[in-house]
Amino acid sequence: MTPIILAARSVAEKIKLEKKSEVLVVSHIDADGITSASIATFVMENLGIEYQNFFVKNLDEDILQRIGDMGAELVWYTDIGSSVKDKIEGVSNQAIITDHHTVIQSRTKSNNGRVFELNPHNFGIDGGRELSGSGITWIMAYAILGESVERLVPLAVTGAVGDLQDNENRALVGINKKIADIGESAGYVKQVTDIFYYGKETRPVYKMLQYAFDPVIPGISGNESAGIEFLTNLGVELRDDEGVWRSWVNLSGRERRLIISQIVRRILFSDCVPEDAVRVVGECYYFPLEHLGTEIHEAKEFATLLNACGRYGEAYIGLDVCLGDRGEAFRRARVLLRGHRRTLVESLDTVLRVIGIEEYGTLLYFHGGNKILDTIIGTLASMLLNSGEIPTNKPIIAFAKNTEGKIKVSARAPRPLINMGINLAQAVRIAADTVGGEGGGHSAAAGATIPEGAEDVFLREVEKIINKQLGNG
Repeated sequence: MTPIILAARSVAEKIKLEKKSEVLVVSHIDADGITSASIATFVMENLGIEYQNFFVKNLDEDILQRIGDMGAELVWYTDIGSSVKDKIEGVSNQAIITDHHTVIQSRTKSNNGRVFELNPHNFGIDGGRELSGSGITWIMAYAILGESVERLVPLAVTGAVGDLQDNENRALVGINKKIADIGESAGYVKQVTDIFYYGKETRPVYKMLQYAFDPVIPGISGNESAGIEFLTNLGVELRDDEGVWRSWVNLSGRERRLIISQIVRRILFSDCVPEDAVRVVGECYYFPLEHLGTEIHEAKEFATLLNACGRYGEAYIGLDVCLGDRGEAFRRARVLLRGHRRTLVESLDTVLRVIGIEEYGTLLYFHGGNKILDTIIGTLASMLLNSGEIPTNKPIIAFAKNTEGKIKVSARAPRPLINMGINLAQAVRIAADTVGGEGGGHSAAAGATIPEGAEDVFLREVEKIINKQLGNG
């Protein structure tokens, strides 16, 4: 971690943050962006600097102009900015970029000396797996404030988990892992080998199993009554002595081990890929200073809570929760989460039963138009890949119309295709540029904003690039 910390300290010395009169913190609206913003905000508050938060879906020319018009002495871009660094140089007096998305040109210092970028890709570190936006922002905060930011490690871990950086290896790796270890040593994080499904804190166990799709549990996933029967046959009590549904964290160690072993057995003695059995268990991240059985006690659920805020235009509520508000902000976040869950279920059904999934050569795609919120199409694309409803040997491209009249694009690819050489960040960025849009991201997940009516050309370009990446062009 030393080279990147040294680079962060160098940036800190050059910008002299403590002497700034006003800082604008610009961040993405997802969990990684909200946690990144929270870490940067913590720095501002500790230094006593006036600041303003500004959450964005993307950094198109209109948004960048708005940022420039705000006239902040310094703009700190978190979890966003690397793909448009050259344009940032034209609108900001001075700026820091702590981002982990693919950079167009690898460099750590801008030509004009006013924009400083800290991005893992510039140090040979994979920003899609080894270090998240919140992680690189935490490193910047550590360079400025030192060990006092150890208390923020749960935010960095939550951002990385929200960005699915633990998904491939069933654990955080690289610098993400080192940051988690720091948090554990300081008592802020507990790393536990556990069942890897979502909902361990707040869902009844049978509900957690019903919605378990990565990997699928044969005969149980998608079937509530089958989950109840499965647990009953194992002798697992579904309710506690007061009649309250038991969640995973309420089970004994013996009950957990029994359930896991039987799930693994079901997978091995079915038509599923045997390797899926290994994916049932992974390293999970709990935050012991938070209350057991709440969304903020475990990284996956905390990240989903924050995504529910950001995806529905309430990122500032998520920010307040990250900064410690366990009252009104937490209550409102939970309300948003309940609505988010309903919307995802209804939208997934709309895509599958009404809109439909289309094939375009080596791609799958759907167009949500005005029927699907543009802020959730990436989540839906990921859910579809794990749903068993669509082929898993092709990337999927999702479209929806945004509130500005443009088309939001999200692209997702299964890990085997990434291992074969697909790089969605490159394909989406080039295709978006071809049609007059902006795009970027990671190898397995990327996004763009393009003009309405350009979808066919965009698909053609993405397919052409992916075929070349796979050696088919």
